[in-house]
Amino acid sequence: MKAKQIGKLLGWTVGGLVLLICLAASLVYFYQDKVIALFVAEANKHIKTKVQVRQIALSLFDKFPQVSVTLDGVQVMESVAGSQMPLASADKIFCTFSMLDILLKKYQVRELFMENGEVHVKVLPSGEINYRIFGKDTTAAPNEKFAFNLQKISLRNVLVTYNDQPLQQYDKIMAHQVQAALTVNGPEITIQGEGQAYVHTVRLRENEYFKNKEAYIKSSLRLNLDTKSIWLAPSLVQVNKASYEVAGQINYARNIYYDLIFKGRNTSVQSVVALLPEKYYRQYGQYESSGAVYFNGLVKGHLSPTESPLVNISFGCRNAAFYQPDYKQKITHLSLNGSFTNGARHKSATSVLALKNFKARLAGEPIVGNLVYRNFDNPYLELDLKGKLAIADVLGIFPVAEIKSGSGQAQVAVAFAGPLKLFRTGGGEAAVKANGDITLHNAMLQLSGYQLPFRGLYGNFLIRKNDVAVTNFRGWLGNSDFKLNGFFKNALSWLFLKNQGLRIEADLESKFINGDQLLRGGVAQTANKRQHNSAKGINNYRLRVSPRFSFDINASVRHLQFRRFRAKNIKGNVQLQRQVVSSPQISMNVAGGKFTLHGRMDAHVPDNIKITTTANLANMQVDSLFYEFENFGQQFILQQHLRGVLTANINSDLYFNSRLQAKTDLMEAEIKAMVRNGQLLNFEPLQKLSRFLKRKELENIRFAELSNNFWIQKRTVFIPEMEIRTDVTRASVIGVQGTHTFDQEMDYKFRIPLILRKVRLPEESGTPVAVTAGTPNLFLTLKGNEQDYKVAMDKSRVKNKITLNLRRAPTPESGNAEERKTPAPKEKVGLKEVLKNKRPEKRKEEVKPEEGEYFDF
Repeated sequence: MKAKQIGKLLGWTVGGLVLLICLAASLVYFYQDKVIALFVAEANKHIKTKVQVRQIALSLFDKFPQVSVTLDGVQVMESVAGSQMPLASADKIFCTFSMLDILLKKYQVRELFMENGEVHVKVLPSGEINYRIFGKDTTAAPNEKFAFNLQKISLRNVLVTYNDQPLQQYDKIMAHQVQAALTVNGPEITIQGEGQAYVHTVRLRENEYFKNKEAYIKSSLRLNLDTKSIWLAPSLVQVNKASYEVAGQINYARNIYYDLIFKGRNTSVQSVVALLPEKYYRQYGQYESSGAVYFNGLVKGHLSPTESPLVNISFGCRNAAFYQPDYKQKITHLSLNGSFTNGARHKSATSVLALKNFKARLAGEPIVGNLVYRNFDNPYLELDLKGKLAIADVLGIFPVAEIKSGSGQAQVAVAFAGPLKLFRTGGGEAAVKANGDITLHNAMLQLSGYQLPFRGLYGNFLIRKNDVAVTNFRGWLGNSDFKLNGFFKNALSWLFLKNQGLRIEADLESKFINGDQLLRGGVAQTANKRQHNSAKGINNYRLRVSPRFSFDINASVRHLQFRRFRAKNIKGNVQLQRQVVSSPQISMNVAGGKFTLHGRMDAHVPDNIKITTTANLANMQVDSLFYEFENFGQQFILQQHLRGVLTANINSDLYFNSRLQAKTDLMEAEIKAMVRNGQLLNFEPLQKLSRFLKRKELENIRFAELSNNFWIQKRTVFIPEMEIRTDVTRASVIGVQGTHTFDQEMDYKFRIPLILRKVRLPEESGTPVAVTAGTPNLFLTLKGNEQDYKVAMDKSRVKNKITLNLRRAPTPESGNAEERKTPAPKEKVGLKEVLKNKRPEKRKEEVKPEEGEYFDF
């Protein structure tokens, strides 16, 4: 029974509601045209600019139970004369009133809804605003049937921009869902708003704040249109978990005047950093914190193109933790008192950032210090710091781009006070007060862009003003060890500022230096690329000399290795100034002898490095020298072909690119050389003379001494004529001259005086047989390259020799009677028999030399 009653009740209720809805819909439909006409007439009284609407309709269901005037495709033009730009546009705007208003025939619009739109507010350079669209038509009679009495405004997905060109301010905010209640009392409008918004940017001049932040806003303000002032009750702005309370007054009658106070609630490091300009937020925004962090401040004063308000901020923490998530490093037990002010003149020049009573623990070790940073235009820094620091933890909390990683310990006790600008100018050291002491214990530093780590670092660094005195700084760079004592001048500027120079004046000691490894370490390459370059003969390193780096080093190196080159007991002074390396003298033991050098290397142009040297070589083993210098880049005469002891003086101008590949077309040198106790072993071109000389003797040619001057120019070695006194039986003295290009094109000329009979040489003396007048000379040439060369008779020299001999020969009138009476020989000796030291057979016919063969008596 009860069920039937309930069913009937529900049926009557539903039926009644349907009837009411149908009745309301009928009323809306019946009064639609009249209400729309009244709405348009009243809107035209209040809006002064052009409004475009695609469609207007009266709807019961869009904002049920309210009746709404629905405007589709709305565009409101801005109030700037002659402008066709819109102030606002929206897909839909709903102006609502109650159903009772239709029955009473008095319509009051109390709520306005704007969806999927944009509002662009501007202040032009002249100060003119584009949003002066509302006004009252005083000529029209009041409309008692339709009125705007807005009590609530709702925005959904509305983009709002504010562009104040005189103040260089630009704001862009997306209102996801914001509601505002309005109360109008004469010239005063009270607004209470609340909702979610997305802050794209709040930009003031060159600084951006709150960029790309989700925010919750709850605010209450009172706007007075007559005095052009805004009174802001305590309002809340929440960004992520941090909240900020703001209260105060703003007056915009002339220049904007602020008198605001703010403070943080549930604040953290992120909440403090979020208030900083975007460029600082990107740098420090990844830091996290826990513990009690406080934050408050004020803004007071005028804001105009020429003025800025006073800004005072206080912040600090007690027993907090400071965490860098990317490096997973944490500072614990952190306490400090911080403050920021832009000073009496409200400018960056009078701004001060202070961190006082800093106390913390890093990796369990205590750290204490203070920092004051004054005058952001010409910074003045005051810093004192004391503690035992783990290098890895310090780099984890405060990453340095130039240092990839590090480890070990550093005991630090430093103090600094002075203007940072003096570092850049390099002057005014008297105004800088810096002192302290840093001691490294088993430290390791891996620099960015350099493959080799500095490891096993120990030493003491004493800071005085801008310079650092280094005592027993030792360690390893790859396989190379070093020990340094001296001064690093301008070291603090070089460490902490960009584009600063560094000068080192020191004594360097090393047991072993691996030059290949040090140079390769400066180029970060993959294994495949290194292998590819190696296969192509490309060195995996580059020589770059920084224009901001200079040194004056007294070096003592026990062993040095570079490619095949090996040196011992290297001592000397090396200087670098303005990309020029010079040395008054360097001495070392190379190839079993003594090598001394003085000269300079000019590296102003990285791919055109010029090296000018004067070198002295004493008692060096020739075969070792050829091996260590990689046969000087040629394959014609190699280290296995030579023996002997070399003494030489070399003046040279050499050119290289940054990979230390020689520019041979520019190379010039003068060489004065002497080789003692020399041997020429299994030299293939000399084997070509086996038809004239014994092959066995040609395989090992000995000579006691060889002296000559050589020149190198235009990729060619010029060899003046010289005599080599050998132990070859039939060629005790060999004359040699010619040229040899860097492309291995050879043009040698030989003069070989021949002994026509066997001569027994002393077995041990090695004394060559003297060549007497009348000894025949064999003239030969060697032309071609390393792979394709030819030994032949030198026709031009033979012709010149014959001509010269004929000029010197006695005439019949000048000769004596005995000579004129001497009968001519009946038989001529064949050339091959003479050269082969065989007794010629008697022949009836005269034998002529073969074509291309010449000899001279």
